[in-house]
Formats: sequence, C-alpha cells, structure tokens
Amino acid sequence: MGRKVGDSVIETIDFEGSGNYTQREQAFAAPMAMRLKAADTAEVAEPSFEPGETTLQMQLVGKVRFK
Repeated sequence: MGRKVGDSVIETIDFEGSGNYTQREQAFAAPMAMRLKAADTAEVAEPSFEPGETTLQMQLVGKVRFK
C-alpha cells in the first residue's frame, strides 16, 4: 500500500474471535455441538499420539491505525 511499517499502530488484536468481530454463525455452532454430543453416548476411542503433521485453523482479527 506504500506505507511505512513505522507509521502503523496496532490498536486491537483479537485471537479466535473472542469479540464481536467474527461471523455469528460460528457462535451458534458450539451449543448445537454440545446438544449433539449429549445425544451421542457411544464409546470414544483412546487418542493416538503418533508423530506426524496436524493442521489447525485459527482466526485473528486486528485493528491497525496509520499515522
């Protein structure tokens, strides 16, 4: 954008959308998942901690002000 890095100031950093910056659809997913989990009483297999790669998804919302 042609701006110097020194001219920017970070005002807000929000990890995982803990504020009201993310889409509301994700906020309703947790209660629905809890209801489904309560209905499912099947045994869960013990986790396997083998070496390998894992992909995690995370949201970050930032507010940057320029001088």
